[in-house]
Amino acid sequence: MAHPGAGCATPIVVFPLPLVYIGAYPSLEARFTGDRGEHHLLDRPRDRPVRTAIGASWISLHLVLLPGGGSDIVATRFHLSVNTVTWAVRIAVFVVPAVVLVVTRRVCLGLRLRDRQLVAHGRATGVIKRLPHGEYVEVHEPLDRARLHILTAHDRPAELVAHGPAAERPPARREGD
Repeated sequence: MAHPGAGCATPIVVFPLPLVYIGAYPSLEARFTGDRGEHHLLDRPRDRPVRTAIGASWISLHLVLLPGGGSDIVATRFHLSVNTVTWAVRIAVFVVPAVVLVVTRRVCLGLRLRDRQLVAHGRATGVIKRLPHGEYVEVHEPLDRARLHILTAHDRPAELVAHGPAAERPPARREGD
C-alpha cells in the first residue's frame, strides 16, 4: 500500500526537474550539436530549428497541463466526464508536444530552405519570357544589399563550419620551421 502523503510530496520532487533542465540545456545543446559558437538573443527562430522546436514543445506541454489542472472545471463547462478529460490530458501530454516538436522543426527548415532559394535565385518579378527553344521561364532579379544582408548575416563561412573554431586561428608552428 502506498504511503498516504506520497501524492502531496510529488510536486516537491517533480517541480525542480524542469528548472534543472532549463539550466542545463545550453550545456547539453553544445555537447550534442558541437555548436560552441556565439549565440545571440535575436537569432531568428528558423536559424535554430531544434531549439525553436523544443521551446514550442515546452509551451504546448504547459498548454496541455493547464486544463489538466482544472479538469473538474473543464468537465463541468463542456458537459464531459471528469474521466474523459483526465484521459484526454494523459494522452495529450505525450502526443501534443511530440507533434508540435516535429511540425515546428519542419516549418523552420522549410523557411530556411526558402531563404536559401531566394538568395540563390533572386526575387521573382512576375515577368514570363519564352526562350528560343520554346521553354517558358520566369525572370528573377537580384536582391538589394539590405535584403541580402538580412538573409545571409547569420551564415558562417563554409570553412568555419567544416573545420570548427580552430580554423580561425593560424596554424601552430612546428619545431624547426
